[in-house]
Amino acid sequence: MINGIKNIHSISSESNQSNSLDKSTTDEIVACLIDKFVEIELTNLNGLTREDIWKILSELATSCAQCTDLNLFLKHFLQKLNIMISYDTAFIVTKESFQHFEIISEDDSLNFEFDNISHTIKSLIKRTINSAKPFQYEDNLKDLNSNDQFSNLPGKTTHRFFIPININSNCHVLYIEKLNLQAEHSRPIYSFIIQFCKWVEYLTKNNPQSHEIIQLNIIESTLNAVPSGIILLNENGEILLMNNAALEIFDINANDNKFEDKDNLPTLMNLFPESEQASWRYMIGTAFTSYKTFSEPLFYHDTGYMEKVLSVKISPKVRLPKRQTGILIYVEDITERTINEKYIILSEKLVAQGEITNTIAHKMNNLLTVLTNNQELLKRHLDQKEYEKAKFNNSTISDSINKINDYIISLSDLAQPEISFVTYDFNQIIEETILSLKASNKFKYINLIININQDLPLVELDVIQIQQLLTQLMENAADAVQEKAISENAANRTFEPEIILKADYDSQNELIIITISDNGIGLSDAEFKKIFNLHYTTKKKGHGLGLFNCKKIIDSHNGKITVESKKGNGTKFDIILPQHQPRYIKK
Repeated sequence: MINGIKNIHSISSESNQSNSLDKSTTDEIVACLIDKFVEIELTNLNGLTREDIWKILSELATSCAQCTDLNLFLKHFLQKLNIMISYDTAFIVTKESFQHFEIISEDDSLNFEFDNISHTIKSLIKRTINSAKPFQYEDNLKDLNSNDQFSNLPGKTTHRFFIPININSNCHVLYIEKLNLQAEHSRPIYSFIIQFCKWVEYLTKNNPQSHEIIQLNIIESTLNAVPSGIILLNENGEILLMNNAALEIFDINANDNKFEDKDNLPTLMNLFPESEQASWRYMIGTAFTSYKTFSEPLFYHDTGYMEKVLSVKISPKVRLPKRQTGILIYVEDITERTINEKYIILSEKLVAQGEITNTIAHKMNNLLTVLTNNQELLKRHLDQKEYEKAKFNNSTISDSINKINDYIISLSDLAQPEISFVTYDFNQIIEETILSLKASNKFKYINLIININQDLPLVELDVIQIQQLLTQLMENAADAVQEKAISENAANRTFEPEIILKADYDSQNELIIITISDNGIGLSDAEFKKIFNLHYTTKKKGHGLGLFNCKKIIDSHNGKITVESKKGNGTKFDIILPQHQPRYIKK
């Protein structure tokens, strides 16, 4: 969980400042502790006076009242305890679950896992947790494992203390080692530590904030288990909370942002590229001003090295502590699902195309059979000078050719459905097209340079046809650079395939200007003159329909297309489309 959780702790702590501990009760316990400390008769050794001890305990009480991190408070507790009794080793073990134990030391210098502690010590810690009773014992370490990381050298007499600390129904165990402790001092120190731990239990039990910390830690664990990204913003657009899934989705490192400082929280806008900030402002503004959940099923996010497709939902305003309001943002990464759906749709289209192809083949085969048969009969009848029959065969052949021609024209009309203009976001068309192309192996090793004016306006167009147009031109460019790559590699020359797509807006003339250029094989002068002709192709397996249909799409949108190309030096297509279609312009 990003440290934003701590910011929520901070918000809550400020609202609970007034819920302080009962001073008279606290003073009585502190006085009792000081008396216990005096019993130890070590005050002169540590150089502490009653005033010093009172100050130490008061500081710890203040730390408990103000601290929003239980582990941090326990570290303070160990530090204060060390000042008073000068232990050799100490740490606190917390049982997080049935099998998982967490170790807290004074300064994190004891960097070891619970499993690395000697078997004897682990058993005694578990015994303390189960019994919830303190105990001590003395040894010379002969019964401990040799790999014990924190114990002292064999031969030294060591007093070991195991003290349970119950904080919010969760048992912690304080483990302390003191070397060469005199026997008469062992019992008073043991008694003092027990009283000190009971005082800590009292502090946390009577501090409402400690209960809230436990609840917030539960919330933190729950949110981190959620696979969807969750972000909590306050009314200023500042991030109070971000779970692990959100960090991963947006490729954010919590350590790079000032989440710890509640007075200088990062804003959502600062975490995203400038091209996306306008969209986020609109979505967040809508959520704050409406009482309904805002939903954006397809949001394209650029992490800097890849593009992701996100599903975004934003809740209406929610209440926060200190009379603040905020919103919850739910984000799901659906990139893989979107690509898979496009593959499924493409597969269904291919199946449908296969069925259509079979129908066309059957129809054409029938017509060609009639034509072929009459051609054979025509030759025979001419050889036999049966001119009337030959005349009939010739008429039938001519009729069959006309039927084939009519059928091809009807197929061409079928392939170009009636145009349907809608007002649409041109940026989104480009983003969706590029996303589908990137999923293709053809573009895997091509350097795609996308330069799009993010302020492109809404445009009146046929979405499907414009997507077909862009896809066809990009596919052609990919074929051209691959063909050149093959020839360059054969000649042992280095070549980096590159395709550039640019989109800009001429606001004065209300025109969308698209440029698609490549550094591919290019066109000769003879090829250049025929590129928009029906059935003309430079590809071995081409049908000569792609650019012909592109020209028809542009014409149907009242646009223009120009081409620049030179053999061996690539090709550039410039497309100009009007923002508004003539029949939609109001007089």
